[in-house]
Amino acid sequence: MRVLVIFGRDTLSSRHSITEKTINNYIAQGKDLGILSTMPIESLMGEAFSQIGEGASIDVVTGLLGYFPAVLTTKRGKMTGIITKADLLKIVRG
Repeated sequence: MRVLVIFGRDTLSSRHSITEKTINNYIAQGKDLGILSTMPIESLMGEAFSQIGEGASIDVVTGLLGYFPAVLTTKRGKMTGIITKADLLKIVRG
C-alpha cells in the first residue's frame, strides 16, 4: 500500500492522508482519470493516521492497524516512520 501523509504548516501533527485505496475507489466508481490529475488534493484527503512513539509494542501497532491502513511513528514530536499492514506481515512471516 502506498501512503501519502499531509502535515500541517504550523505543527508536526499529521492533518490528512491519501492512500492507494482512495485512488482505486475513485477509479472503481468510473470517474474520469483526466479529471483526477486536476482535482485539488484536499478533495482526495482522508483522515489522519494515528501516531505512536518508537518504543510502542507490536501489540499496540497491531491494534491500530485494525482501524487504520497505516500508523505513524514519532520520536520527540517528529515523525520517524510509517508502518503499514504490509510491514506487519513481513514481521510475521519472518
